[in-house]
Amino acid sequence: MLLPILEPQQEMLLKALLPDTPGRGRGKHKDRRAKQRQRLDVVKTLGAAALRQGAEQKKGPLETDLALEVRRADLRFKCPQVRGKLAVLFLLDVSRSQGVEKRLGFVKGAVLSLLSQTYTSRDKAGVVVFGDGRAELLLPLTRSVEYARDRLEGLWARGNTPLALGIEKALEVLKIEAQKKDGAAPVLVLVTDGKATYDPREGDPFGRALEAAGQVARREIPAVVIDTDQSRFSLGFAKKIAEAMAAEWRRL
Repeated sequence: MLLPILEPQQEMLLKALLPDTPGRGRGKHKDRRAKQRQRLDVVKTLGAAALRQGAEQKKGPLETDLALEVRRADLRFKCPQVRGKLAVLFLLDVSRSQGVEKRLGFVKGAVLSLLSQTYTSRDKAGVVVFGDGRAELLLPLTRSVEYARDRLEGLWARGNTPLALGIEKALEVLKIEAQKKDGAAPVLVLVTDGKATYDPREGDPFGRALEAAGQVARREIPAVVIDTDQSRFSLGFAKKIAEAMAAEWRRL
């Protein structure tokens, strides 16, 4: 069963993703208006939540089964001068490796939460999945909650980990979005343990993944890597991918 983020956390996180309507007035209202223009830094907020929850898990079992719980203290803000649309693309590792259910639950909850707030925004969310030797666009970038919910019913674990194919597919989707007249600014969220085990082309699958990750950095796409590796002696594959992407990295 897929476990979305609890409703209170959905509302807290996604209200922050979308800016409040700027206040009106002058003088004493200046600080209030500045706060209202604040916008969540998606990359840093997800990273802070993952880091905090990881520390709590080391102290003992949590009271929730959720993959990721975002709390008020996790929120990280930035104040852009101009409000722009976002295209938040989740790149999800659906291979049959440890922690796959948490990966699926986190992405489903995050996408539906984001889109549940689009009545105040023109932001979009989408999902690319990779596993079983291929990568595919499961959820095209959309603003529709109903469409997303239907498409995300197709989330299930499958086969090996063609990580490079997944990154390349995500880049293709974001490039098409950028070419649109009303294209939104991209944000890439990669959820994986980083263990690339397959690529249809010759060469090392992980080396291919690093090359693809480097393209994210060269295109200056804001990104975060949520590391789901649960191994006691992790080799840090997801962290290396994050470094190649010039992305934020946090262990879930």
